[in-house]
Amino acid sequence: MEDSAVNILGRSGTSITAICLLLVFLLEPACAAKYYSPDLRSSSLVSAPSVIFQAGNAASNTIFTNSTSARVTTPALPTSPALYFPTSYNIVTGTYSSGTVPGSVNATDSNYFITGSVGAVNPQNAATEFIFSVTTAGPVQLNLTIVQQYDKSSASVTIQIFNYTGNAYPTSGQGYSTYTSSGTAGTDETQQLTVTSNPQFYTSAGQVKVKISASRNASWNQKANLVRLYYYHAVYDYVLKIVNQQATAYNIKLDTSTLSQTNIGRISNFTAWFHNPASTQLQALSGSLTTQTGPTYTLGASATVFLAVRLTTTSSGLSTIDSYLRIYPTGSTTTHTDYRLTFNLN
Repeated sequence: MEDSAVNILGRSGTSITAICLLLVFLLEPACAAKYYSPDLRSSSLVSAPSVIFQAGNAASNTIFTNSTSARVTTPALPTSPALYFPTSYNIVTGTYSSGTVPGSVNATDSNYFITGSVGAVNPQNAATEFIFSVTTAGPVQLNLTIVQQYDKSSASVTIQIFNYTGNAYPTSGQGYSTYTSSGTAGTDETQQLTVTSNPQFYTSAGQVKVKISASRNASWNQKANLVRLYYYHAVYDYVLKIVNQQATAYNIKLDTSTLSQTNIGRISNFTAWFHNPASTQLQALSGSLTTQTGPTYTLGASATVFLAVRLTTTSSGLSTIDSYLRIYPTGSTTTHTDYRLTFNLN
């Protein structure tokens, strides 16, 4: 584990205010410790995007009072998924009947969490929200498993994972699923939701929320047997999370061609790339910088991309690779703003 000093230095600007940089440091146990420090260089052609430095999802961060620098401690993270069960619940619609969390929903057995339907007229409805307390490390995948039954046949069921970015339960996509329960009352059925597209949208401050809603004529009971979440962490070494907070796209790339590097002869493989879809931006192989300028990467409106880094070396020491993160308005190849990224590799 290394303490890493991260400094962001900038000047105010007025033209582009599109990119928020959120540093998220992830360390793979087999790799050498490393850190990088970004600072801002304003272009003569365009003023600088505003930068909000926030605590990373996978590190212990201290933000200094002037909000221009931070110290980051980067622990090793597990590569296998963490297992979670709900720690609390909320009856959104209906009446509580019986059961506890996690005791009634952490195994498939005869112990159920039961919510009764309500409604003055048909159809009657019930909705139960289960809340998970999870790690604050950013996810790359969420796997939710629900096992439940209804004491009346053919209920219309909806399962949703709360989207914190949209501040709502989704009505489509990976965090949303619907089905009709069994035609045989009292039959346990298994439903699974897998979120791989922007899973970080579905967690906030160490919390994930799931809502199970159902509708059917006449009175009935919703009976949850298992509510389980597998939470997958990222497995690349470190990442810089780049979030476009505007409704227009920008083009970004890394460029080290005009900057100097130190002591890279000890580097077997240094690769920095934009993750998912992969776009290799910088690379040093066998002591030589083989890729100095990355291809243009389109960061869509309100989109997120991660800069991942891998490193192997032949000996101990400190190597430095300086680069710019260049941000271009769509359609321009000359107007840009540069963020200075210094990769200190030890």
